[in-house]
Amino acid sequence: MLEMNYTVTDAGFKKTSTEYLYRTLNKTVTVLGGKSANGEKDGRCYFYASVPDGRKENFHALITDKIADVVAVNYKYDFFKKNVRVSGLKPVEYEFLLSALISADIEEDKRYVAARLVGPVYAIDGLFNFRMRPLVEKWREIVGYIPPYFVSDQLKRFVSYIVSEKKNGRVYVMGSKVYDVNYNLLSKAWLTGGGECKIIKEIILSSSGEVELTSPIPERDEYYLKEFFGEKIFFGRGYFG
Repeated sequence: MLEMNYTVTDAGFKKTSTEYLYRTLNKTVTVLGGKSANGEKDGRCYFYASVPDGRKENFHALITDKIADVVAVNYKYDFFKKNVRVSGLKPVEYEFLLSALISADIEEDKRYVAARLVGPVYAIDGLFNFRMRPLVEKWREIVGYIPPYFVSDQLKRFVSYIVSEKKNGRVYVMGSKVYDVNYNLLSKAWLTGGGECKIIKEIILSSSGEVELTSPIPERDEYYLKEFFGEKIFFGRGYFG
């Protein structure tokens, strides 16, 4: 049987990139009748997948989307973490600010990245450094607009505005996990290191305008969810049971 082989590599210190690809694509590769692996070799991390040739069109769209996630979330997060300097926010609120900045134009960033991906062999850091410089300049321009002092009320208004602009429908929170409208498990917050209130970070990064809770969430998460989403929060039948 003919197979199509995909290899994605990144710098050794960017293991999050290829681990994310494995986490989000391994199950799909298995369903398609292929195999996948991730690891490190010669100072670089890698994700490898092999799928039947007849399924390559399906998988190409998926791997392109996930590589775009890596750049539009992980690379952008690292850039903002290094360059966004504000005072007035608690550490967790600073993380929400970064998540909101990423979410603001995540779909546009992903389209830009996807248009520059040519496989089936991808070196993410090389592509980013040599083919996506305009994207970095765009991010640098955004940094220039951010005031040096940010307070909680400003953050609330900013995140609420970002949420109000989103058209991706509703996400569903089940326990500590967040699912999209098609009930696919979301893990973009993992690309930002997870951390405190990762449920809220995941919801912000989902680019969705509504949230449905199927069970209670930690008190701190609930506080910020109400702050940012307000009347856009809904409760599933299981929440009260």
